[in-house]
Amino acid sequence: MGVGYGSRTRGRLRRRGCGGGPRDDGSFEQFAERALPRLLRTAWLLTGDAARAEDAAQEALVRVYVVWPRVRLEEPEAYCHRVLRNHVVSQWRRDRRLVLVEEVRDQPRPADGTSGDRVDLVRALQALPQREREVVVLRHYADLSERAVADLLGVSVGTVKSSSSRGLERLRALIDDKGEARVQ
Repeated sequence: MGVGYGSRTRGRLRRRGCGGGPRDDGSFEQFAERALPRLLRTAWLLTGDAARAEDAAQEALVRVYVVWPRVRLEEPEAYCHRVLRNHVVSQWRRDRRLVLVEEVRDQPRPADGTSGDRVDLVRALQALPQREREVVVLRHYADLSERAVADLLGVSVGTVKSSSSRGLERLRALIDDKGEARVQ
């Protein structure tokens, strides 16, 4: 099929009765190929877990496909990011009911130091309050405009600006000069 959004997503679309056909002129597949890398990156930064990020991005694409004829006339990527964010927040609410353990084993740092920066950034992002983390990720990693982030989160542009400023300031404080997170 050649579509970059994966067989798992195509299978989920088919199971939901969305296997192409008269309602899809191929524009969704083009959109999904173009949007998936940014959705995965945004989801990974929001969740801090690659498997959850992939599931969240796929779920967002499935939910957008269901309403694709209506969405494609507007801003489909902003809408898809909103669906993704809502899904991640729902997961956070569900996870709050989990039992916390006293100590979590850290994964070993890579010897060459290549991906250690990413782990530290994700750890630092997870230490931010939820609103600041959402704003920083959507504004600076998903590269959405202040207006788009404000609409997505249902807040004013001023709230986006102040949350972004505070979030970036806290990130700077959490990450030292060597690029290592100072969070436990």
